[in-house]
Amino acid sequence: MRNLGHGAQADTEGLLGWLTAYESDRREILNAFAEIEGKPVDEWPKTLVRSLAPEESLFLLSPNKSLRVFFRLEDSGRKTILNVSMQEAIDRLLGRKPQEAT
Repeated sequence: MRNLGHGAQADTEGLLGWLTAYESDRREILNAFAEIEGKPVDEWPKTLVRSLAPEESLFLLSPNKSLRVFFRLEDSGRKTILNVSMQEAIDRLLGRKPQEAT
């Protein structure tokens, strides 16, 4: 695991996405994690973080209109980045026409 700051760390796969992201995207990701750092999950802004699988503590962070960060909330409170993706790539993988991020 690599510590990224603001309670975030990246596993091996998440680190690949982190390292290949633009510096400006990495700053936005850290700023988003800073915004939720130390807050209980129920106080996280719904426009920023969405629960994907509560039983697995899996969440989706949307720090901007085109960037998606999949992470797991650990028992320790740390957030482990599992994947960093562009919304356009997700749309293409799902066979959808890339669209303006919502």
